[in-house]
Amino acid sequence: MPAGLKIINDAQTIQIDETYKNLALIYTGTITVWTSVTFGSSDVQCYTASLTMPGSCPILAFTSTGGANVLHRYNNGNGTFTFDLIAIAHPEPPPVLNYYVFDLPSQLPPISDGLVVRSASNEIVFQSNGKPLKPIDFKQETSNTGDTTYTYDATKTYAVIPNGNPFKTQLIFIPVTTGRFYTPGTGGVGSKVGTFVGFAGGASFTPAFIDTAIIIVDVTNY
Repeated sequence: MPAGLKIINDAQTIQIDETYKNLALIYTGTITVWTSVTFGSSDVQCYTASLTMPGSCPILAFTSTGGANVLHRYNNGNGTFTFDLIAIAHPEPPPVLNYYVFDLPSQLPPISDGLVVRSASNEIVFQSNGKPLKPIDFKQETSNTGDTTYTYDATKTYAVIPNGNPFKTQLIFIPVTTGRFYTPGTGGVGSKVGTFVGFAGGASFTPAFIDTAIIIVDVTNY
């Protein structure tokens, strides 16, 4: 970089430069109202919810009081995106899920004071009124991972960004969906394998688990 701006931290990691765009917190919210989904005579119940928002390339992180995950993300083609969320909660009530949506800094409201960094093509790559995405860990999970807990600083709050395909659905009379669900929050992240939609009977098979990964981010005071 012969000219421009570069900010490097004590670990010699580049935090801001004119080349790459820094993702920033655009939306936060809480989901307390879910839609209950039950198939056939199954006693395994799941809950679903959807969020639609404008954006460029939104990434959703979440904390949850019960097991949850992102099932789908859709680009609606009109400048908006939809996230479908799923939670396993039977026989417990549905969880309280806090979501944090990060996107390009161009999605932030304009500022009259502060710092704005632009690229050579005049695109905003950093704007100081946006709280940054702060990844602290990356976990690759396979069918052999099993139930586990990732423990970090007990004074901080952590959210999960699912990265990959956490579910597989097989159609035999009724859907059966298996995958991981997460309970991120203060001090760490719980990760479990679970069945989200139970099988009501009529055929016997073993559902498959697709390898996936998660990004764990610090959302303390966000």
